[in-house]
Amino acid sequence: MFFSVQWPGAQCTGDILRICCKPSTGVPARDFQVQAMETYDSSGKLVKKCSICAFSADRLSDLLPTLHDYWSDLSCPSNDGVNQWQSAWCTYGTCSSLTQVNYFTRALELRAEVDLLSLFSSYGIVPTKSKLYGLETIKGVLASHFGASTWVECNINKLWFLESQLYKIHICVAADGSSVIDCPVTKRSNCGDTVRFVPFPWTSAVAGEGKLESGPSGKAMVL
Repeated sequence: MFFSVQWPGAQCTGDILRICCKPSTGVPARDFQVQAMETYDSSGKLVKKCSICAFSADRLSDLLPTLHDYWSDLSCPSNDGVNQWQSAWCTYGTCSSLTQVNYFTRALELRAEVDLLSLFSSYGIVPTKSKLYGLETIKGVLASHFGASTWVECNINKLWFLESQLYKIHICVAADGSSVIDCPVTKRSNCGDTVRFVPFPWTSAVAGEGKLESGPSGKAMVL
């Protein structure tokens, strides 16, 4: 499986149609957000929707505070994230060996264990509007801690010279989500040679509707 997280700064900028809304449960943690634990076969082919999906949000009641902080849905209109969790489970969880509760529990534990924001910060890689980082530098940090089986995905900012923005990090993990492993196949990054680590979208304006939209330079604008 690939454990996948995404950075809200890039999720909410880079295209005039790329709009984010503050979740109905409040502003999430200023950190990478879990996207899914995606299932692949041994050849590297994505495997999904393996069985009829039976999803129950009630089973996740003990995880809700952490889910709202680290697995939030920033799509519009504002929502509580349940539809996103259901989609992740029905698409990938049904192809794993895990129960619904274990799938979400292990994903949240992995997020805390890899702690990408702190890891990048320890190497001087921090969200900023004023600096670009080398893709090879980012890949080197990931490889030194998680091996070669990591994959960096960028959002291409169509409003600012097709600039690459750090968007998602994919880390190969065991089929049961218990540990980071070396995968038999690797994925290629779509990023350019340099990458911008866009600041978290809600830096000062949190009140009101909490709706963000890209400005001419791809910077988030509160509406």
